Amino acid sequence: MDTKQWKRTVGVGLLIASLVGLLNLGCGLGQLLGPTVTPTPTATAIATNTPTNTSTGTPTKTATATPTHTPTPTSTETPTATPSLTATNTALPPAGAVAGRALYSNRTPASNIVIRLLVVTAQDGGKVYFTMTGYSATTGSDGRFTIYGVPPGKYMTYAATGALVPQPGASGYQPSGAVTYDVGPGQTVDTGTINVR
Repeated sequence: MDTKQWKRTVGVGLLIASLVGLLNLGCGLGQLLGPTVTPTPTATAIATNTPTNTSTGTPTKTATATPTHTPTPTSTETPTATPSLTATNTALPPAGAVAGRALYSNRTPASNIVIRLLVVTAQDGGKVYFTMTGYSATTGSDGRFTIYGVPPGKYMTYAATGALVPQPGASGYQPSGAVTYDVGPGQTVDTGTINVR
């Protein structure tokens, strides 16, 4: 064997010895450090809530219902009917009338004389009490008169010939011999002849 071959053989041997040493060193370190675990990446699936149209594979829009306000009916009070007042019959009875003729003592007609009515209020002790009313009439040229609108009641007549004429509401009395007249509803009473002094 020549020198070149010997050197090549020695070099190869040294290289092999070095590799063997490195392998032994690696095994020793591996026993000291223990097996090395390389983490394997795992894929985590993230669920999404995006709905997809299975026919086209494109996202579809989800219609959102907008709440509508329904008005709540409010209770309304029903007006209570007010009981109506029952009309009572307050109509006055039909008025009557008093008619007659006024004459002077010489039997001539007493024309243009005011004849007034006195309503009798009481009769006691030979006296007739009265109150002057506002019902009156003026005699015509023949001395005749008619007093209308007289309410039912007992009356006397008064011929106002003097300067002083009693006003309605004035009261007094006459002797029991005074002539009175009863006027009924809707009745016309004829006084006959009234003597005017």
